[in-house]
Amino acid sequence: MSAGACVIASNTAPVTEVIRDGFNGVLVDFFAVQDLAERVVDVLANPDRYDDVRRNARATIVDNYDLSKVCLPKWIASLNEQATLPPAA
Repeated sequence: MSAGACVIASNTAPVTEVIRDGFNGVLVDFFAVQDLAERVVDVLANPDRYDDVRRNARATIVDNYDLSKVCLPKWIASLNEQATLPPAA
């Protein structure tokens, strides 16, 4: 996603926390092998149709998971919060 790829993924809880079908990726039922094959063929045969999906995928990662702007500041804040907590009794 960070590279602007059109990700085709399983429609399961961990994945749907990040990917929204048709917006920033393509979701298929975990056991729907034929559906997966059809979606892969469609993405490869019609790349222009998925331009917005690829752009949204990149934006999702940059906006929510960028190391220097999002993840590292949150991690440092968490460490600082833990450092200021009183010791457990």
